[in-house]
Amino acid sequence: MLRRIRLIRILKVLLIFTSIIFVLSCKKKSEVSIPKFPTSFVHTDFTMDDLFSDIQFIPLSSDVPFTNPVATVLHDSLLYIPTYDGKILVFNMTGQLLHSFSKRGRGPEEYGNIKNFNIIGENIFINSTVSKRIKIYDLMLNFKRDIIYPEGFTYGDLSYLDSTLFLFSGSSFKQPKYDWIAMDKKGRITSSRNYFASKIPPMSESEASCVNITLDSCIYLYREESDTIFKIKSNMYAPYFLIDHDFEDGTKRLSQIELGNYPTPKGRKRIVRIISTGDNWIIMYTTDCNPVISETVIFNPEQNVSHLISKITFDKGHHQFNNGIPFDWIGTGYLFPNFFIKNDKDNYIVSIQNPSGILEFTESDRFLSSTPKYPKIKSELVDLSKNLTLDDNPILILLKLK
Repeated sequence: MLRRIRLIRILKVLLIFTSIIFVLSCKKKSEVSIPKFPTSFVHTDFTMDDLFSDIQFIPLSSDVPFTNPVATVLHDSLLYIPTYDGKILVFNMTGQLLHSFSKRGRGPEEYGNIKNFNIIGENIFINSTVSKRIKIYDLMLNFKRDIIYPEGFTYGDLSYLDSTLFLFSGSSFKQPKYDWIAMDKKGRITSSRNYFASKIPPMSESEASCVNITLDSCIYLYREESDTIFKIKSNMYAPYFLIDHDFEDGTKRLSQIELGNYPTPKGRKRIVRIISTGDNWIIMYTTDCNPVISETVIFNPEQNVSHLISKITFDKGHHQFNNGIPFDWIGTGYLFPNFFIKNDKDNYIVSIQNPSGILEFTESDRFLSSTPKYPKIKSELVDLSKNLTLDDNPILILLKLK
């Protein structure tokens, strides 16, 4: 009997020991298996025909002047363009202004600013970081209700996924309590992640700057200071890619915290924009040195391969025809991707250009002497510029994805 008891105890100890080894090996495997972005980009001869099938130039009516658009949302064949200072302009697909709304103020039905703008069903959700609320309206901006930021959340970005509202912390003034909060559309918290809840390498996820895209029922969140892209799906939150943090010569790329306000001559490479194109992403990197270095790549997340499509150096204060996607359809220039929009059957990349940028570009020698792949597109841009003035509203350039 005693031998049997001892045997059972030994087996239990072996089982516990085996379980511990298994857990540790899984943990190590999960950490090691986090893929890194390529350390260098594969150059490719990019052509817009690979990604896009059509282009539209839409001069937006100047009846109500606006600047600093924070989004472009396509809903029921109408373009909703909100601005940071609180305007919401609604245009048809030819650029005619149909509605102009604003409820900026301090009243219970008003917002202080517009940080994020979503149309969910037949409701408008406005994330107002000044008001510390998510304000909810109908499509004619009649107030319905609001969601007060949960206690401990001070500032951040709003995304929507699978009937869930995600607030991502972005406070650089005060250490946030949460890295992110998930809520239902009534504002009830369904899950959350505390600021120090994870020891995922290379450091904590939370940081002031983040870029996110929503694709295939997932949110991909880039945290600048940890140089990591995290993948969020339902209640799953895990590192997806680590951004390489070393220079080619092996020296360490210092973080902005380490650099303070004085970047090194080599600068710091960071992601400033991620836009989905379906199977691929357009990722724009900027190295903060002088002159600035801008690299635009097409990234395939399944194959973990980045193809460099443009690398440009420029002084700060450039206009947007100087960096982004090579505009080979007219033989010169670049298109800066601002937003991704879609309707029931088509997906688009949006580039928003100020009249000054288009006028400067179309009057330049490189544009006038360019040999266009599609002369009709160049002619359309010339005709558009003839009717522009510096006081006009921006021009929306829609690139239809294949």
